[in-house]
Amino acid sequence: YDNLIGTGPFPAALATDIISKSGEHCVCPDGYTGLRCEIPVKRCGPKKYCYNGSTCAYDDRGAPMCDCNAAHTEDVSYAGASCEHEST
Repeated sequence: YDNLIGTGPFPAALATDIISKSGEHCVCPDGYTGLRCEIPVKRCGPKKYCYNGSTCAYDDRGAPMCDCNAAHTEDVSYAGASCEHEST
């Protein structure tokens, strides 16, 4: 359990959604993560991931970042450095 958190597409902020308390988790196909592979994810640079349908963009210094605007729908919008949090 602890060895998976913070590695690959398992960010610590989403760990409780991705790995159950008993250590259950799914081996998801490319492009998805989550306890039931329900969270879309895209790699954005060597160590950056964008979640929930957000897109990869680059700042003026060339550093990867996630554009959360692409993930917004009528019902939900996302925030956070990797668009990992549902906005309130």
